[in-house]
Amino acid sequence: MTIRYNPQSLQKNFAKLQFPNLPSKMPLEAEIIFWGRNFWNKSECCFSPGTFFWKPENISEERFVEYGIDACRLAMLSVPSNVVPCDELLESSFKWLSSFYEAFTGLRKNLETWVSDCWLTAARASYDHLLTRDRPYASFSVIRKAFIQMPIVKSTPTEGKLLSLLLLIPFAPILGASLLNEISGGLNFSKLNFTIDSLISTFSPLQPFCITTKNGGRKWEIFDCQDISEYPKIEISKLEWVKKSLKNVEWNLSKTENGWMICPLEKNLISKGS
Repeated sequence: MTIRYNPQSLQKNFAKLQFPNLPSKMPLEAEIIFWGRNFWNKSECCFSPGTFFWKPENISEERFVEYGIDACRLAMLSVPSNVVPCDELLESSFKWLSSFYEAFTGLRKNLETWVSDCWLTAARASYDHLLTRDRPYASFSVIRKAFIQMPIVKSTPTEGKLLSLLLLIPFAPILGASLLNEISGGLNFSKLNFTIDSLISTFSPLQPFCITTKNGGRKWEIFDCQDISEYPKIEISKLEWVKKSLKNVEWNLSKTENGWMICPLEKNLISKGS
């Protein structure tokens, strides 16, 4: 590992990793979804080493070399495919990647404690955006927000580090795979023995569940598995946004695949004082 974030050095060393190849060249968003399906779901990528990635046709070679593949990928997610990202956007993407790198390598001063909640909900929400609704930008935004709220620190357990890196790989594969290889002591990326689901399960009894509403809203929340299983309405009613949005409204719950749906009753307004 380099002392400071150096994308050129990481890209050079990346060629030595056992990282799978793409079956064919793809647009950036399609490639991100492809890597998400394979890495997050433990689908084996049986392709030859020597990965080639999407390369921006509308970013100059000078900028591409200066900022690196990962920063260009993140910047391009924020603009239409036919638009050239401005230098400010490339710089912002580079700085975020640098901050992420420094958190992992201990160069960034940060909190002494680490709490898993925002990363567990981010993992589920990011997965949902990318692989259920084909929304790569929204998926990455969730990951970026989780890192801002709770950066990686020395006290972060190995499972937390693996989870954050596995989430990062589809969007910034050079940095994500390089750090993942470093903390794991060498990997065959075509046959990883962990997935998003398996890493999330290590934080039990605290687990993320999806709370949806009739109007299409959805939010991932952390609950104790036993408490939410035995008393779902009591636990869900403790959420501040539920208290606020369903004030003076009678409601029941309907079980869904990943959690519960809040269902207001037809006669939902409770008379004041009743």
